[in-house]
Amino acid sequence: LTRVEQQMVVFHQKYDVLLSPVLTKTTAKLGWLDMNTGDLNEYGARFRAYSGFTALYNGTGQPSASLPLFQDSAGLPVGVMATAAWGNDHLLLQLSAQLEQAAPWPQIAPFADTD
Repeated sequence: LTRVEQQMVVFHQKYDVLLSPVLTKTTAKLGWLDMNTGDLNEYGARFRAYSGFTALYNGTGQPSASLPLFQDSAGLPVGVMATAAWGNDHLLLQLSAQLEQAAPWPQIAPFADTD
C-alpha cells in the first residue's frame, strides 16, 4: 500500500465515511474542459483544478458515491462525495438511499445554457 492508502486505512478505522465536495467549483461552462482545444497541458491543468477531490479516491481505489445534495443558483447540481473503506460499498449504498429518501434529488437534469 502507498502511504496515502495506509493513511486512509487508519482514517477509516475511526470513521465509516469521509465526506468531501465532488468538484472544486460549480458546474463548468460548456467547453471549458474540452480535450480538443489543441493544448493538452491547459486541459490537464483545468481538469486537475476542477476535479481535485476525485483524484484521491481514483488513486486509492476506494468506493465513493457522488450525491447531488445541493443546487447552485442556476439550479445545477452540486455534489457531495461520500467515501468508505475498501469493501464497504454497502455503507455508501445505505447512506445514499437514506439521504435520497430524506431529501429526494431531482430526477430530471436542468436545462444547460451553452452561452
